[in-house]
Amino acid sequence: MRPKRRPWSRNFLNLFATPLTNPYDLNRYSGGYDAIFRDIAFYKSKTTLQGVELDHANVVLNTGYAGTFSLDNFNHIKVSEKSILSLANDPKYQSVYPLIDEVAIGRAPYYLLGSNWEYGFHHHYSTKSDFQPAAGTLRIGEDFSFVAKLVKLPSSIYLSNYTYNQVSINSLAGNYSQQEVAYQEDKTTVNGIINLANTGVRYISGTALADNIKETFVDASGNPITQSEEFLGNLNINDYIKAYVTDNLLNLYQIDTVEVWTLSVKSVTSTQAGTSGANPNTVQFVNLTDAQRASLGYALDKSVQINKLGDFLLGFSINKPTDASLSVSLNIKIALI
Repeated sequence: MRPKRRPWSRNFLNLFATPLTNPYDLNRYSGGYDAIFRDIAFYKSKTTLQGVELDHANVVLNTGYAGTFSLDNFNHIKVSEKSILSLANDPKYQSVYPLIDEVAIGRAPYYLLGSNWEYGFHHHYSTKSDFQPAAGTLRIGEDFSFVAKLVKLPSSIYLSNYTYNQVSINSLAGNYSQQEVAYQEDKTTVNGIINLANTGVRYISGTALADNIKETFVDASGNPITQSEEFLGNLNINDYIKAYVTDNLLNLYQIDTVEVWTLSVKSVTSTQAGTSGANPNTVQFVNLTDAQRASLGYALDKSVQINKLGDFLLGFSINKPTDASLSVSLNIKIALI
């Protein structure tokens, strides 16, 4: 049997039988290799979603159906400013009775394409069974949902601009949480703590990300929302952005490199200069760019003692020079994990 010569087409190849004058034996090798067949699901390659035509979608969505993308009786946590469960404070019972609503979990329809910033993502309860939809933005921390936000973040950030605050002797431990760099000077050394969390939040909050978040908070007329208990709670928009960066973005980074650049200076004296036995020289901190450090002659100083106290917390100790004072410029790189 042999195929009749036919031009190739998109249809299957047709086979035609031709009688042969002499018999032939056809032998086929049968080994460990066999043809593999897979089921292929084929859908319409073009569909329309909310008036937008999508090519190569490979699916047809029936958006006219009232329950499209909705899950009924989806579990959620009850949210309330007051105690709404009768048995919550009773040591004899546990709040595990769903038939009488004595449970911290409620149920309501859930829209699969809604992000956790959608109005109605959370439910505010006035009683153990009565609730109203609430703004998802009231919970700053990102909750898991079926739709994620896309945030474009730099793979690495160089932090070289800090707010420095000199504190009194023996008060360093209680003064760094709200500071970016807190330091104290004694007779021979300058010791301090770098709180990179505060610096990182300030840096990220000042990027285009802040503008993108602000564009989300607008009223029905398109006016920006800068303060709203309904959407922002007790925060203004700037504090909300800082809180969002702290809770959701900063933990995506880690400290990569720490650079301490120094330069000897003659014109600066220590506040300890009049103290008996104190080194009259001091250490001053300045904010400079790479180009400025290079033009002024700063050198990378690897003798500075740096200790990691936490994920974004660094301690340092600098010995005061005996021949001149020291100007210090920090350049710390954080990178995506």
